[in-house]
Amino acid sequence: MGVLQESLETLISQTPRLVLSSILVEKLTEKGIRLRPGELERFANHIIHGSEGAFTVKRGGPQDHRAVEIAISESDIPNIQAKLDRVTKALIDSLGPIVANTASRALSKLRTTWRTASKKADRHAREFEKRLCRRWGAALGDLNLLLALTQEFGAGIIQNRFPRNRRAPPQADALVRLHTRACRIAAECIRLLYGGFADGAMARWRTLFEISTVAYVIAKFGNEIAERYLEHVAIEEWRALKQLEKYGRKLREEAVGVAARQAIERRYSSAIARFGSSFRNQYGWAAKHLEKKDPTFADLVDTAGISHWKPYYKIASHSVHANPKGLRAQHGILSDADILLAGPSNAGLAEPGHCTAISLTQISSVLLELDNSVDNLVMLQAMVLLERAVGKAFGSAHQKLLKDA
Repeated sequence: MGVLQESLETLISQTPRLVLSSILVEKLTEKGIRLRPGELERFANHIIHGSEGAFTVKRGGPQDHRAVEIAISESDIPNIQAKLDRVTKALIDSLGPIVANTASRALSKLRTTWRTASKKADRHAREFEKRLCRRWGAALGDLNLLLALTQEFGAGIIQNRFPRNRRAPPQADALVRLHTRACRIAAECIRLLYGGFADGAMARWRTLFEISTVAYVIAKFGNEIAERYLEHVAIEEWRALKQLEKYGRKLREEAVGVAARQAIERRYSSAIARFGSSFRNQYGWAAKHLEKKDPTFADLVDTAGISHWKPYYKIASHSVHANPKGLRAQHGILSDADILLAGPSNAGLAEPGHCTAISLTQISSVLLELDNSVDNLVMLQAMVLLERAVGKAFGSAHQKLLKDA
């Protein structure tokens, strides 16, 4: 226990004694009796411990001893309560400044010591990554190569099919933007894997899977659903506006200007009028084509034809949400032991690594719909072969880790 906490608990434990001593002084004064500090303390102990009989003040010889009796009745309770309240208030009032001043001094000292400690932490992180790469380096290297090919694949299609001076159709616009975002998220997954954060990488893959799912649905139904998807931003902006209006003052956020708010309201109303009332729902952009008034993400997955990935999506969700399963189901822990993992681990990289590779090839296969030239077919096939190699490399590293553990 810290020094401040010990001091606080000591003060709290002494509060009843302090109040009782104050009451005793008042009652003894009424009787014309003055006790020395030590005598007063013994008298208070006599009462607190429930000792029977009168309290005897011993001074000089036995003939000078004096019995002292003090009665505390119900009529004294208001006075006792008032004193307790004053002492408690004084304690609370003094605690705030003490904590603030102590915290400020402690932070200043921590910043000074952190200059040295941070260098040590950085060195340990570099050494950890080197050890991790000795085990997982081949798999991570192939995954990096796959990401580079995916980025090149997307850039090539954009340059060949959609020059800057020509506006792309809704389907192409949506798929290209989804593919670009997928590349960025895959890069985040890889960076997390290098850092030893397998659960973090799995959480980011969850978003990568969602992007692939949406891309599959848009590729299946074409320009009309793509336009609905892109226009659904009006619904998202309106929802964000309503939340800001509700909580903005408490968050000390500046209110949206009148003109901006009116523009958001107009776009929202226009979208609802154009696409129907179901468009206001979370996945309302897909309502017409899925023939559901309020489709769910699970409906999108089913429509995309990748329902068999739902178990992995569920596993990834444990790393996103604050459910109790996520407290124990962690990729960074090999055994079922009750381990509290508060930092990186060199375990568990296989699943998020291979899932990332598969999602990259999935969304690239969707982008092929925009330009299925022979060159792109060859490149996509190379990516598929590389994805399989990534899976094998991650699997081999994982099996070796299990043997070494």
